[in-house]
Amino acid sequence: MTAIQEMTHRVSELSSLIKQLETEKSDLISQLSVAWSIGDLDEYLDDKGNAVIEDIKLERRSRSTWSYSPAVKELQEREQHSGIAERKVTTYVCVSHVKQK
Repeated sequence: MTAIQEMTHRVSELSSLIKQLETEKSDLISQLSVAWSIGDLDEYLDDKGNAVIEDIKLERRSRSTWSYSPAVKELQEREQHSGIAERKVTTYVCVSHVKQK
């Protein structure tokens, strides 16, 4: 196996493992969120409202997103078609398995 093949296979393995770990992490965070909401973490709360378990701090955070009206979306589309909107392109490498026929 060539070095390129080895690297490609390793990236594929790591991607799969990361996906599995992210799923597990998400499930655990959901469980902790439920536990927090029903008071199971109350004994761990500090004066700022964060849960501190040994040397690990859990914080509740929020993020705002925006939903725009059809008029704004139409304006965006017009600017894209007319060339006024500036297109930004990000290039990256994506690794996936070839689908078997």
